[in-house]
Amino acid sequence: FGNALGAQVVKAIESAVPAGKERLAFNALTVPLPLADGKRSVPLALHRLDLAEDVALMGLGGDVCVDFGLFVKALRPGKTTLPVGYTNGSISYICPERYFAEGGYESCDSWQYFGLSGPLSPASDKVVRQGLQDIMQAR
Repeated sequence: FGNALGAQVVKAIESAVPAGKERLAFNALTVPLPLADGKRSVPLALHRLDLAEDVALMGLGGDVCVDFGLFVKALRPGKTTLPVGYTNGSISYICPERYFAEGGYESCDSWQYFGLSGPLSPASDKVVRQGLQDIMQAR
């Protein structure tokens, strides 16, 4: 499989397009994710690292579900934005609102293994999405 992989890497390099004008920039934001008790919250760190005009890394300090990765990519259509979980730690599974109604480990049970005092609130979805929009719009 090494030869096949190597051939694909060479093919990708040969067809690569420039990433746009060089631009190295960093932005950070911390958002308070509400817990289900409605009284407390936990801080979620968000980080944006621009490597070029058209290439950015978006770091989230948790184990994020794919919905948020797709959301990040949709915020910059036509550009490469790579979501990266576990940046500066991992506070919990970060789930979209729909997961809470479905139940299961990620949304309802995992909080205790991350050392939280309770599960996240379904409202944490909107807080994460707003934070991602804010940090992606910041220059």
